[in-house]
Amino acid sequence: MSLHHFLIRILVPVAALGLLMACSRSSEQSDPIAEVEDKMDALVSVEWLSQHLDDPDLVVVDCTVMVEADEQGGLRMVNGRANYESGHIPTAAFADLMGNLSDADSPLEFAMPPPEQFVAAMSALGVSDESRVVLYDAQYSAWAARVWWMLRWIGFDRVALLDGGLAEELALRREELRAEFDDRLQHLDHCMEKLPEKQRALVDGYYFHQHSVATLAGQAQRTTDAVYKALQRIRRQLRECIERSTQKEASS
Repeated sequence: MSLHHFLIRILVPVAALGLLMACSRSSEQSDPIAEVEDKMDALVSVEWLSQHLDDPDLVVVDCTVMVEADEQGGLRMVNGRANYESGHIPTAAFADLMGNLSDADSPLEFAMPPPEQFVAAMSALGVSDESRVVLYDAQYSAWAARVWWMLRWIGFDRVALLDGGLAEELALRREELRAEFDDRLQHLDHCMEKLPEKQRALVDGYYFHQHSVATLAGQAQRTTDAVYKALQRIRRQLRECIERSTQKEASS
């Protein structure tokens, strides 16, 4: 697949998203008595999501399709389920755009499935008429925008994109890691320096440079499951190292 064709495939739904957002803003301006509770903003922030993640009517959906280079120097699509399973936003379900959210009988990739099939697939993800839905992906929100458009196409308005996508969620990991150790940041830096180079690269890439587990697995030529477990193990090592350093400082 050429880059030209790939860009057409991605940019067409994104362009449609822009048009629909513009139309939505226009209709909201012309109808000041619209019922706000029946709609959502087209974008929601990570902070908004964290505040509403436990709302019973909120459904979070990961729409990732991975785009990788093939042996011929072109691009290929890879189902995003493995990336989802290696790590996703808590409570998120996985929308399979290469599976039941496309028409298998169509000669075109990612063709819109029949309405009945689409509704059944979204229902299986927990989406109902009363739901609010937040969509994201690990590929610059292009795939999430497609599902946004599909939901709007069938008349479902209570849907939003996560502003910044998964990358924005990952950006919070640095603060999360540092917040865990609070006033012991000097010990964190010291313990990071003691890690072997490969382990330090994993932690640095995941927490500080916002790389996904799938990206790090590709760089290290390891499975996503192995990298995810390694990150958990390294974090425990850091925690134990910091505890020892803190105790040593307190006793000196």
